[in-house]
Amino acid sequence: MGRRRTWGLVLIGAGALWLVGSALLLMWMRASSATPLPSGEMRVVMTLVPSLLLIGGGAFLLLRARTMQTAELRRTSLEDVRSALLRHDAVTVREIAEELDLPGELVHEIVAELVERGQIAGYIEPTTGKIHVTEPTRVLPGACPACGSPTAGTPVTCPQCGMTILRPGL
Repeated sequence: MGRRRTWGLVLIGAGALWLVGSALLLMWMRASSATPLPSGEMRVVMTLVPSLLLIGGGAFLLLRARTMQTAELRRTSLEDVRSALLRHDAVTVREIAEELDLPGELVHEIVAELVERGQIAGYIEPTTGKIHVTEPTRVLPGACPACGSPTAGTPVTCPQCGMTILRPGL
């Protein structure tokens, strides 16, 4: 990941140097009357093509390194968010985001993904937004994890206490 970023920056720098060096060479050739000046097409080929190839290759490597870095951040953040949720009795998405130094939107997406995967379950208090999480095996199917009242089907909100239920398959 770091090597791609480094090589991307090196290629962009080399492309910029090639462009500047070619322009200086052409200006010197124009100033000295003893050296014949290449044709217009040859000047474009000499200056633009190599520099654009180098700059384009460097930009590709930089973008590739960035996408790999984002995927790695998400992969490591999944377990970090899960352990932070299980460590606290009740916590908001914002508190987790501040604790782990992650964007709040990413934490929200990760919580939803952890619920979908069946790695966490629990409920969210509607007034405070606090998330109460437990292991999915400790939540009874068909019952609200907060108050224990029966829930017919797969409701997202408990009809008895109003808590938002976090359970896989909802």
